[in-house]
Amino acid sequence: MASIRSRVFGAHVRPLQLDLADLSSLKTAVDRLGLDHLDVVVHNAGVALDEPPRRETEDGHELMFGTNHLGHFALTQWLVPPAVRGVGGPQRDGGKLRGAVGATGPGRSAVDPGSPQPFDFRPSPPGLRPARWSYTFESEAGGAAGCALSRPPVHAPATHRREGAPMKVQGSVAFVTGANRGLGEQFVRALFDAGAAKVYAGSRDPTRVTVPGAVPVAVDITDLESVHAAADQAQDVTLLINNAGLSTRADVLTADLDSFRLEFETHVLGTLAMSRAFAPVLGRNGGGAVVNVLSVLSWISITASAGYAAAKAAEWSMTNALRVALAEQGTQVTALHVSYLATELAAKVTAPKSDPAAVARATLDGVEAGLHEVLADDFSRQVQAALAVGPEALYPQLAGRH
Repeated sequence: MASIRSRVFGAHVRPLQLDLADLSSLKTAVDRLGLDHLDVVVHNAGVALDEPPRRETEDGHELMFGTNHLGHFALTQWLVPPAVRGVGGPQRDGGKLRGAVGATGPGRSAVDPGSPQPFDFRPSPPGLRPARWSYTFESEAGGAAGCALSRPPVHAPATHRREGAPMKVQGSVAFVTGANRGLGEQFVRALFDAGAAKVYAGSRDPTRVTVPGAVPVAVDITDLESVHAAADQAQDVTLLINNAGLSTRADVLTADLDSFRLEFETHVLGTLAMSRAFAPVLGRNGGGAVVNVLSVLSWISITASAGYAAAKAAEWSMTNALRVALAEQGTQVTALHVSYLATELAAKVTAPKSDPAAVARATLDGVEAGLHEVLADDFSRQVQAALAVGPEALYPQLAGRH
């Protein structure tokens, strides 16, 4: 405290004991502040453990996840009411309450609890590389709000090529998770069409695997014993496709934290567990390849599916780390980014959807071309390019809010 006062003349500093790893204590800490309003929140606290043994918080969460992710989410939920009141009472912009919450990292996000909760986004109008594009947010109650994104002045490459000999699908032995339906089932079919010698079709319920010739395997990617049992059964694999996933539609401000936890345990820890279990197998079989099914939401978030988007963003980061870590053993790692697919997961979505069979074929083509990333639709390419510009290019509703 004395250090802050010595650097900022006239600063009023109040110490507050706060433990982000203790979720049950956060509301009490916020109540103790007795704030009528709050202008800015900066989330800076966190932990980083180098090659740690697993450590858990008192709530049973892994320490880094419980602190750096769940802790910040929970604290933000309790701080939003005074934040939206702002200085001198509520600030209104077009009839909507607004406030600002900062986070560690280079960007800031505006919190707008008065806006419609987005359910769906879609590129409009269709066409290749428009000068401007827009997406529409649709709420479950039927309301909608649209916003236009300016096309960035730079064009980021849609894909990146890997050095060395790429993976060949013909004659390969593949393992696909979530293979009983949707994109996973289409991957199984596309693999056989491309000449794969054998395809293990992983599913929590292997009796639901229906593709002729596929080898059904029971696997739950959130269960380490199940993951290791699957790897033990499939010691001849040369291509791993991490496709299994889910969506809880967890919104950023009100969803139960268990929904966020399930998203991360599935998309991040489940994919990591599969990759770790099969890495030695791939190494012994000549290197092979891993495909991680990500999403355009790895790069852009919508508040009503913030849990899914946050998990996919973390999965993208983890995929990049895997790519570097597995390069030495000659394992290629390819990430698939795509928006909506015509599958059961997006059955209620009215936006344009890609054909999962075509996406599966394009992904395998990307693997054979040695690509680090496959961007399966125009919207994914546009969002990737906008990353180079900054948050305002992805979230035009932030324009002018500083």
